[in-house]
Parts: sequence; C-alpha cells; structure tokens
Amino acid sequence: MLINPFDSDFVGLKMGKQKADVVLISDEGKGYGNVKSVVGAVKREKPFIIDSPGEYEVGEVEVSMIQTNGSKKGKKSKTMIVVVRMDGLIICYLGNLEKMPNGNVKKQIGTIDVLLSSVGKEGSLSASERGSLMKEMSPSMVIPMEYKMDGLKKEVGVLPALEDFLEKNNMKVAENGVSKIKVDKNKLPEDMQVVVLNVGN
Repeated sequence: MLINPFDSDFVGLKMGKQKADVVLISDEGKGYGNVKSVVGAVKREKPFIIDSPGEYEVGEVEVSMIQTNGSKKGKKSKTMIVVVRMDGLIICYLGNLEKMPNGNVKKQIGTIDVLLSSVGKEGSLSASERGSLMKEMSPSMVIPMEYKMDGLKKEVGVLPALEDFLEKNNMKVAENGVSKIKVDKNKLPEDMQVVVLNVGN
C-alpha cells in the first residue's frame, strides 16, 4: 500500500518506481498524487487507486477516506483523512489539514493505533495545533512527516524543523533514524511514542 506517492521532480527527494496493490491519494496538491511512479501491483493485476471520500474494502484491507471540514478561508477542503484497518491495526494519515477536525470527523476517525502526521506545514494547522491534536487522538505511535530536511525544493513550501516541533509540544523520540518498523498489535506501547523514520535521498 502507498499513500500519496510524491513527484520526485517537484519535491526534490527520490522515491523511485514502486509496486502496490492499493494506492491512496488524499490531497490534490502538487506532489501528492504521482500515480505514474506506481508501475504495478504485488498480488493484484493492477493497483487499486482510491482518491475519493468513502468506505472501501480491498482484500483484507479496509480503508476510510474522510472528507475534512473545510479550510480556514471557508472553502471546501479537497484534503481527506485516511484511516486504514489491516493486520489488526488501525492506522491514520493526517495530511494537509487547514482546520482542526470537528466532532463528526473525529467520530469517523475513531480510536487509532498508529498516526502519521505532518508537523505543521505552511498553510495548514500550526505546530501547536498539530501537537494538541496528536495528544487528543492518543495513538500508541506517532510517525511525523513533512518537516524541514536536506534535499527538499523550495516549491514544497516552508516546513518547520522537527526538533522545534517536538520541543514545542514536549514530545520525546523513542526511536530515531530507523529505515523501517514492525508494528505488532499485541506489543503496542501504553504511552504515545514518537518514531522518526530515516528519509534517504
């Protein structure tokens, strides 16, 4: 499964060609939906692409694409929150949110185990709003995304430093610079842990 495969030419980081049975596109912004980078599937004849709000079931994977509750300018947001249920785990992806989710959206998200979230991209929720939302959602594990790093092009926009975000929200990193993680439903930590993945380029 891939969520928002990015355009390397736009972002500046290398992703390479990928294979995935399910591809989720939660945002129409530049660099978010590079389906051309997905060259095939693993267990299916071709990738199943989901880019609209709704409930989906692909094999043993359940996906909820939840429409967010508008932008700060009062316009309808084109950003969706992704909730994936697979292997006994509930994983939530929070993308470029411009407003805090309302009660209805939070109810649709429900209880989650693993949260993937931006840390406060320009034009979206601030770092403090993100941190508050993370703590309110209370996942077992948080994987931060979209923060300042070497190699990013200026077209991506202004991104905060991860260290500043963690300090502002009084969060400590449990694991740092790991290339991949294995998450076991039966071994999830009781208290929220922040895991920082290594982003190679």
